[in-house]
Amino acid sequence: MSYLTRLHAADADDAAVRMDLATALVDIDPLAARKHLAHLAGTPPGTGDPLLRAHAADLLRLTSLMVHDSPDTPAALDALLREPDPGRQDGPPTGRARRAPATAPAAPTVSAVSDAAAIPDTSAVPEVSPVSSIPVALTPPTPSTVPVLTDHPTERMVLAVRALRTALTASGPDARETAVADARQVLWSGRPHTAWARVAAARVLALADDTATALDQLQRTVADSAEREETWAECHAASARALVLLESGRAAEAAEGASAASRLSEAEGTSGRSRLASITLAHALVARGDLDRAQEVLLRLDGRRLDDCVWEHHHRLTALALVERGRGRPEQALRLFEQCGAGLAAAGVGNPVFSLWWVHSTELLMRLGQPGAAAQRADFGRQLAERWPTARSTGLSLLARGVSADPAGCVELLTESARILAQSSDRQSHALAELRLGKALLHRSDRGAPARLRAALATAARYGLASVAEQARYALRSAEGRHTLAALSHAERPVAELAAAGKSNRAIADALHLTVRTVEYHLTNVYRKLGIPGRAGLARWFPAHGPQPAEARAPGGTR
Repeated sequence: MSYLTRLHAADADDAAVRMDLATALVDIDPLAARKHLAHLAGTPPGTGDPLLRAHAADLLRLTSLMVHDSPDTPAALDALLREPDPGRQDGPPTGRARRAPATAPAAPTVSAVSDAAAIPDTSAVPEVSPVSSIPVALTPPTPSTVPVLTDHPTERMVLAVRALRTALTASGPDARETAVADARQVLWSGRPHTAWARVAAARVLALADDTATALDQLQRTVADSAEREETWAECHAASARALVLLESGRAAEAAEGASAASRLSEAEGTSGRSRLASITLAHALVARGDLDRAQEVLLRLDGRRLDDCVWEHHHRLTALALVERGRGRPEQALRLFEQCGAGLAAAGVGNPVFSLWWVHSTELLMRLGQPGAAAQRADFGRQLAERWPTARSTGLSLLARGVSADPAGCVELLTESARILAQSSDRQSHALAELRLGKALLHRSDRGAPARLRAALATAARYGLASVAEQARYALRSAEGRHTLAALSHAERPVAELAAAGKSNRAIADALHLTVRTVEYHLTNVYRKLGIPGRAGLARWFPAHGPQPAEARAPGGTR
C-alpha cells in the first residue's frame, strides 16, 4: 500500500497505478477508493484505456454500494446489475461471458412512514390498521438476463450482488436454491475481489438457514482482514457476524461480537460506519432483558441517515419496537412493526426471515384483542414462508399461526412449530415455540406443559435469552403450583387462600363457618403438602404459584 501511495504521488496521471491503489484501498478505506475510481471512470471517452475505465466504473458502482452512497434495496441491486459498462464495446476484457436468469421486483404500492431520529413520541398513538397497509403478496419479479463475467476482476462482487438481490426478493420456491448457488460460488472460487462479496454471500447463506457455514466464512473474513490490516473489511465482517449470531438466537455471543466491532470501529476513527453493530447490540440487549441499555444505544443513532439502508433501517425499527413491547406499550410497538413491514414491502424485500416483524405483530394483535387481524397477519407470513422455504421460515409461520389460532387448534400448530424449529439454526424462536406450547398446554391443564416449559427455559438460559427464560420460569412455577394445589383437599384450599391473603385464624373460621381448631388442622396439612414453614411462606407462595386469594368469594366476606 505504501509503495502504491508513493508511486501515485510521484505520477498522479498514471491511471494504472491509480487503479491498483484504488483496488488496494477498497477493503481498507472504501471512501478513499471511491474518489480514485470516480476520477478514473470520469475520464473522457477517447482518452486513456477504455477497458481500465470500464473496470473502474464497475468497481465504482460496487464501492458506492459498500459505503451507502447508493441504496441496497433489491431494485437498486437489480439496477446495478443491469447498468451497462461504460467504455466496454466488445464484451468483457478476458474470458467467456455466461448468462444467468435474474429477477427484479416491481415495487408494491405501499406508503412507507418516515422514521424518526430517536425513540418515537408515544404520548399519542394513532389507530393501528394492522393489515391494510401491507400487501398480501409482493408483485412477481420481472425476468431478465444478467451477464456474469467469468474472468473479470469484479465478477465475484457481481455474483454476490445477484445472490443478495435474489435472497432479499425471495421471489419463489426456487429463489433459495438460486441465491445459495451464487453465494457458494463466491465463497468457494478463490479469494473474492473484496471482503464485501464474501460477507454478502455469507449473509445469503444465513438467510437460507446455513448459519454454521455463514459464521465460519465471516470469522475467516474477520481474521484474514485483521491479518492484512484491512480495517473497514474487518469491522464490516465482524458486524455481520454479530447479526448472524443474533438471528440464530445466541444473544450473549451476539452482544459480545457487536461490542467488539463497535470498539474496533471507534479505535480506527470510523464509528459512524458501525451502525449495524450498534443495532445488533441493541437487539441482543433486549433479548437479555436490558431495555435501558438497548434504548441508550438506539438513541445514539441518527435514524434519518438510514432510510436507504435496508439492513440498518429495518433492523433498527424492529429493535425500537421490541423496546416498546418490553416497556409494556404494545400499541406503540405494533405501530413500529407495521412501519417496518410497510418499508420492507416498498423496498421489494419479501424474505420472511430478514425481519420477524410479522411474527411479533401477530402476537401483539392477539394481545390487543384483534384475533381477526392477527390471523390475517399470520397468513401473510405463511405466504412469505412459501416463497423462501427453510426450516426456520416454515417453523416461524407455524408459530405465528399457532399464536393466532383458537385454543382448540393452537396446540397442534405449536407442536409442529417446535419440532421444525428444533431443526433450524434459530434457538430463540425454538425456545419461544416451546414456551408458547407449554403455556397452551398449561391452559388446558395438560400434564405435558412442564416438560415444554423446562425445554424453553433450558434453551433460553443456555443462549443468554433472559427475557424468554424469565417468562418460562414464571409459567413453570405456575404449572408446578397447579400440580401442587391439586394435592390440597376442597376443605384445605379456601383456608390456605384466606391465610395467604393475611386473614387471622379467627377471621378464616368465621368466614368459612369453621372452628379455630379446624382451621389450624387444615393449615398444618397445607404447610406440609406445599413444603413451606408457615404463614409467611404461604403469603409468598400463592402469588407465584396459585390463584389470587379467594377473600372476595369467601362466604361472609372480610371483617
